[in-house]
Amino acid sequence: MVVYTGVDGKKTFSVEVSPFKRSWKRTQKEGRRIFVIPSNRCYFSYGKVRGKLEDFKRALEVDVYERFKSKNFNVSFEGENYYLVVFKGINFTNYYALDCEIFSLARVLRVLGLEEGSVLDFGRNKTTFVLVEGGRVKAYRVLLRGGEKLLKVLQKKRSLKREEALKLLKEEGLGVKEVKEFFLDILEELKPYLKEPILLSGGLSKVAGLRELFKKVLRNTYCKEEENSCFGASLKFLYRDPYPSF
Repeated sequence: MVVYTGVDGKKTFSVEVSPFKRSWKRTQKEGRRIFVIPSNRCYFSYGKVRGKLEDFKRALEVDVYERFKSKNFNVSFEGENYYLVVFKGINFTNYYALDCEIFSLARVLRVLGLEEGSVLDFGRNKTTFVLVEGGRVKAYRVLLRGGEKLLKVLQKKRSLKREEALKLLKEEGLGVKEVKEFFLDILEELKPYLKEPILLSGGLSKVAGLRELFKKVLRNTYCKEEENSCFGASLKFLYRDPYPSF
């Protein structure tokens, strides 16, 4: 048995994995740490390999370094397809592996037995959207709007202290005009990509009334909404995918 611990900031989720039985169970032990790279710190793209593989790889490496000025990138291949990940602006130490947040979130759908769907992660400082089709990430968006931004809106528009704004958000949710507008603006921006069923994730996803904006909503019963990213990361080596690894 091997223990893996997904780590996203201060949040952790550990699983005990049986590689031979391909099964897992939650544990309170801490094991090999897999850190989540925040979605706003990484860039992901995919496409078809053009020309000879070695020539393509060299050209891709030059292009990535010129564009991002970062050596933290990796590329993987699946048939004629390539997958590229670049991250910058963050340093990790004492880790077993790294996992981009978009992959961690997409993996949750696989755990739930789905090959198609979306994940909407409403976090403290950002909203991460991931579209999955055919078991692969097809699109993603990162909006730098989260719970902190919403609280500031409430504080300003209603002349409230932070504690009062937080209480209003928890008690009335989308019953508050500014709260409903906040979420509708995000959904309008993501409208071209949204595909149900949708997994609502992140601490802000628990706001009252949010689920009513969708026809088919998923919930991951294996963990709390705010733990989805580290939960998905913890299962990186059981639910394998073709994406680059670090």
